[in-house]
Parts: sequence; structure tokens; C-alpha cells
Amino acid sequence: MIQFKDITFDDMAMIKKCLEQNTNKACEFSLANVYMWNVDNMCKYSVYKDQLVYRCVNDACVTYSVPNIGPDSKPFLDDLMLDAKQLNKQFTMKGLSEEMMKQMELFY
Repeated sequence: MIQFKDITFDDMAMIKKCLEQNTNKACEFSLANVYMWNVDNMCKYSVYKDQLVYRCVNDACVTYSVPNIGPDSKPFLDDLMLDAKQLNKQFTMKGLSEEMMKQMELFY
């Protein structure tokens, strides 16, 4: 299972470094938004297989946000789906660009 942790101010430098290569300009990937909008600590993060991922769990589902999905991302996405299955939650993603959606359609 992927190890997720709370988003804290101390993590901002590392998250900022992960976002430097980001091409997705969705608000989920703004450093200020990451920290400010997580007041209830529902979202956690991980750097897994060199990829930043956010996970938010609620009663119905688990939602993942990733800044980039490329041609080599399928094993990473498969692991996210397995994580949701282990939590017994529906797998969902948000903040996907049109290009990322096309890449996922090629995978699945």
C-alpha cells in the first residue's frame, strides 16, 4: 500500500520541488492552495515512484490528484487503483487535463 502523510508546512519545500516539473495548471497544484485548502486534513500526499500524488478520502470514494500522467504512468495508476481497492472505496481522479484524460483512455 502507498504510504500517504499529512500535508504540513514543513513539507512545502519538498512539494514545491515536485511541482516544478508540473505542466498541469489546475488549482490543486498551486503550492498555496495545497496548504491553505487542507484545513481539515482530509487530503494527504505521497511521492510514489517519483510522482507527487494527493489522496482525499470520504465516505463514498477516494480521490487522487496527480500533476502529470505520461506514457509510462500506467503502473503508477494501477497502484493507485489498488490503493482504492484496499480501502474498499470507489477510485476517482480530479484535476486531469484533456491530455491526461487521453493518456488514461489509451491505458484503460
